[in-house]
Amino acid sequence: MPDLLLSERLAERFVRALLAVCRVDGEVTSDELVALRAEIQALPSTGSLDEEAVLQAEEVTPQDLAAAARGDGLVYRGVAQSPMPAVAEAFVAAALRVVTAASSLDPLVLAQIRAFAVALDCPAPALERVDGLFEASDGELDVPGPGAVDGE
Repeated sequence: MPDLLLSERLAERFVRALLAVCRVDGEVTSDELVALRAEIQALPSTGSLDEEAVLQAEEVTPQDLAAAARGDGLVYRGVAQSPMPAVAEAFVAAALRVVTAASSLDPLVLAQIRAFAVALDCPAPALERVDGLFEASDGELDVPGPGAVDGE
């Protein structure tokens, strides 16, 4: 994620969203936690994240992450952060790295990643990657399509 620019607020929500993905199946494995910590260390942010505070904070929803990616609520104009499609692609890649650390892909986890991707208006190739993994997992969940996240 070296070219990714995140405001401190977006970086914090990005990590909390990764944690929400890990927790969706009921537990965060030690392998997922190690991978999550590696993602935190690799994350370029404009400030320093308190890793322990973030890991113990409430989860964020797909809409919360999308609002932060749009820049909603930024106090200062001109805070540099990457465009939403870049954030979406980085999130999908990071989420897949974290959850595959546990060596299995639960359909619930993939559906959660997809919900975040849709809320972030993820570019088609990254969304198709999640869909392909979902289909390969023999998942039978009804995952939302583009635009279906609004209002949920």
